[in-house]
Amino acid sequence: MNFQQLKYFTVLCEYKNFSKAAESLFISQQGLSTAIANLEAEFETSFFIRSPNGLILTEDGQYFFAWSQDILARVSECGKHFMGKGEQREIIKCAITYGATCEFAGELIKNFENAYPGLLVQLREYKDHHCDAAVDVGEADIGFGNEPLNADKFEFHRVFSCKQVCLVHKEHPWTKYSRLPVSLLPEETLITVDEDFKPVDMLLGMCRARGVHVEPKIRVGEVAAVHRLVRKNYGVGITTVSVAEDFATPNTVWREFEDIDPTYHIAVFRKKDMPLTRCSRIFYDYVLREMVYRQWRASEYNASENHV
Repeated sequence: MNFQQLKYFTVLCEYKNFSKAAESLFISQQGLSTAIANLEAEFETSFFIRSPNGLILTEDGQYFFAWSQDILARVSECGKHFMGKGEQREIIKCAITYGATCEFAGELIKNFENAYPGLLVQLREYKDHHCDAAVDVGEADIGFGNEPLNADKFEFHRVFSCKQVCLVHKEHPWTKYSRLPVSLLPEETLITVDEDFKPVDMLLGMCRARGVHVEPKIRVGEVAAVHRLVRKNYGVGITTVSVAEDFATPNTVWREFEDIDPTYHIAVFRKKDMPLTRCSRIFYDYVLREMVYRQWRASEYNASENHV
């Protein structure tokens, strides 16, 4: 058994699908299957049950997942012992797409810096394509960016997902809908963030695929402006569930779409041909370990809720 096998195992626990897990790890499905089979053979057990809905952890698999998390945590503690012995903190430059710091990364980075007091993550927010470019040219060591990302240039792993919704004024007739048909969008003044944010263009592409052609009439620089304009009833806006809840006011409501699911995904990424420094590698591995564990816990919780 080695640490690479532990990583493969935890990623497979996240995706519960060999094909998707192998794709995220940039290895062949056969290579992943062989690594897991070798682990199971070493311990003379099976970690997964194959089902129509994906892989299910056996009792031994659940035990091994908890054990592997403990081992990986101990490795982190060992690394922490050797970091930050001097007064100067080492800096990790990180590019991040607008909004991701508030969505999830702020807490993640705070926890990392508490675990590794000798390291400091220096964040800079960018619009999507500028975030990609910052990592591409070496302005940042690591990025948190919206998918899709260029697989030829970057190694990336999905760490967070956000659902886009429609924000409307409480006096708008669309409030009568519990879920909003996208066919209505061309009828209204649509307010979105500008062209350099991938998720909005993804949503518009989904609409076009359903024969609904709509172009935003107002495009602004950041999502807070979308909310301000909708509060003044200048139109309807595109936002996310978490931002809509954070910016909630008595005169606005949000609605999910009826016939599309414009969920977008944020990945941690690095440039393939640019080796990470030791400090950046520690942060990169920490992000993967923490986010895989969170997603696994969330999936286990959802599964238990569905069986109640």
